Amino acid sequence: MADFIGLAMSKPNKNINTVTSLKDLDFDSDYPLLKIAYSGQNTIDIDATVEQVNVEVTITHGLGYKPRVMVYASIENGFFNNDINAYFPIPYSEVASSQGFWDIVDYEITTTSLVITFSGSGWGDPAKGGYAYYIFYDEL
Repeated sequence: MADFIGLAMSKPNKNINTVTSLKDLDFDSDYPLLKIAYSGQNTIDIDATVEQVNVEVTITHGLGYKPRVMVYASIENGFFNNDINAYFPIPYSEVASSQGFWDIVDYEITTTSLVITFSGSGWGDPAKGGYAYYIFYDEL
């Protein structure tokens, strides 16, 4: 980082003059405050012929700790949502309790993976789930 012009702050026990990776920095003015380790997006087909939809998507990160994440989802042919391009932050829950229908998207972050769960009732077939995620180097 010899050519660096700006402000940087190394993690404890790391020498700012010798670090070679963004993972060794708590702050670098040339990069976003949250350093992105992994990101991606995709859509999945969901079998909505069943009475209750429950589908998991697992994204492995292998960081060895629970990182901060930002996760977004979209649903096509859900009970409340029907636009695969309209992403919303998750966790998300919309319930019509009198009718027994719902759209729920949630996630769990572990030391090795991000698991996104689509669940619902009253969905049309064919249904799709969309997701976009950012997994950061920053620990929870």
